[in-house]
Amino acid sequence: MAVSKLRDLISHLSSADSLRPDFLGRLGYLYSDKLFYNYKLEDLKMALEVHQECLSLAGDNVVERANWLRHLGCSKLAAYREFKDENDLQESIKLLEQAKDQNLHDKEVLPGLASAYRFKCMITRDIKDIDDAIELYISSPLPDAYRIRFELAKAPEDVRLAITNLEKALELARKELEVSDVVQIIQSLANCYLAMYHDGGTLADVEQAIRYAQDAAGVEAQEASQVVNVTGLLGLCYTTKYKVTQCEDDLLKAIEADESDL
Repeated sequence: MAVSKLRDLISHLSSADSLRPDFLGRLGYLYSDKLFYNYKLEDLKMALEVHQECLSLAGDNVVERANWLRHLGCSKLAAYREFKDENDLQESIKLLEQAKDQNLHDKEVLPGLASAYRFKCMITRDIKDIDDAIELYISSPLPDAYRIRFELAKAPEDVRLAITNLEKALELARKELEVSDVVQIIQSLANCYLAMYHDGGTLADVEQAIRYAQDAAGVEAQEASQVVNVTGLLGLCYTTKYKVTQCEDDLLKAIEADESDL
């Protein structure tokens, strides 16, 4: 209903109307949402057209341009999945790479780009393409997304998926990525176990969080401390444990970690 209403409104707006970019942007987001669920070929066709126009209207605005490069790239990927035209796949990769380069902080682009490289590997059978996909999956926000979903929905399966994905990412990251990236993954694992504890978990969850936080804090690299607040996290873990055990040693460790964070 929202899509049809917006399309009707836009049809009455000239290309020079100041409202057109806003309405087109809203329509573009709606079509992106539709492509994740049940959609018709007409929806895909319209998504490609609307996303292309939104990209054109972005002009020199770097953030907006990166945003619509991502949406158009994902639409092109959907078109490839539908029609198996390799030109669509190549265009998708090109657009998503541009989106990643123009906005390095937009983590949403990574899963789509990783999927595109995975499809490319199925065509080329080139190991480099699947390696590119793996590297992108490692640095994508997927594991943390499950943790955030758990915090909202309190569904145990979400935090289990978060931990499983993060553990796999950590195993690969220790071999392939920078120390700072490894520490970020460890921090996320500690936060997952803390979230489990606060939602009816046990002291064992806190102990596991402490082990991961200690692992992160024990990395002797200055760059790691610049990325994540590892000693503060360790202090939080010990504070959580102290509230359960009332053990003076846990309190002292919490204080020591917090003082190190100052």
